[in-house]
Amino acid sequence: MSCDYPIMLDVAGRRCVIVGGGEVAARKASTLAAHGADVLVVAPQSCERIDQLAASHHIALVRERFAPHHLDGAALIFA
Repeated sequence: MSCDYPIMLDVAGRRCVIVGGGEVAARKASTLAAHGADVLVVAPQSCERIDQLAASHHIALVRERFAPHHLDGAALIFA
């Protein structure tokens, strides 16, 4: 049985939170930022690509363990 589901969202200007700092998170963050999302990555450690995105101000990076308040105002969440 397939569990696939299609979804299309206009993420421009909307807060999207990604919990985790690995390569999968980096791909999601890069794509969301390219489509105008307000991206927040929450992770105590992050890969080089996430660090680059944060340094270039394409995303916000919070180097903390996840806490529920990180989701405030989020339209989309990846964990």
